Amino acid sequence: MQIQNQLENAVKALCPDITKSTSKASERKWTERALWKEVLTCILSSQVRNEVAQVAANNIIKNVYPWSSKSIKTIEMEVLEILTEPLNVNGNYVRYRFPNAKASQVTNSINRTTHSNISLSGIVYSDEDTDSKRNMLVELISGMGYKQASMFLRNIGCAFDLAILDRHIFAYMDLLEISNEIDRTTLTKNKYLRIEEILKNYAACLGYAVGCVDWAIWIVMRTAKQEGYV
Repeated sequence: MQIQNQLENAVKALCPDITKSTSKASERKWTERALWKEVLTCILSSQVRNEVAQVAANNIIKNVYPWSSKSIKTIEMEVLEILTEPLNVNGNYVRYRFPNAKASQVTNSINRTTHSNISLSGIVYSDEDTDSKRNMLVELISGMGYKQASMFLRNIGCAFDLAILDRHIFAYMDLLEISNEIDRTTLTKNKYLRIEEILKNYAACLGYAVGCVDWAIWIVMRTAKQEGYV
């Protein structure tokens, strides 16, 4: 149990600083343009390096937004052109992996929201609880699952009571035998919510919000893996 105790102690040690940073993040009010940039990054980062997704999202926002005055067909063509051309990522030119699929997802998301008179700011700054906001995002944003929606709400400082479940979190939960009885071969909505609830209970035992604890776990497990401890 030595490695498990070391990992848990490292998580506990990080939580106070993360809690402070999250409280500062919640003070910012994001513009619609900035919210879309963050949504695009979440959509485009699935199975793609985050820095590549960020460049692609920046280019779309810079060259295509605002989209309220453009037809859906025009938007899809412009987004596809950006995702098809090599992207300048820190001086290196990289091709985006899924240009057609992601252009379609981005376009569908715009059609379901902006072209239906629904704003992202209207969702995230509504009086709805965070679970409801996440459900609305998953329903409206094509390609955004519960993990991506939780990440988006976390990134904009809107919710720290939702979990971002990824391989680092699962590895930690397995090592500490927190949720290894749940089959994660196919992570359905119900399974995601079940695991999230287990992690929320664990976080409560540590005395912190789940959004702080899973962030700390991600940092600890990533470092431990890089250094060969796990």
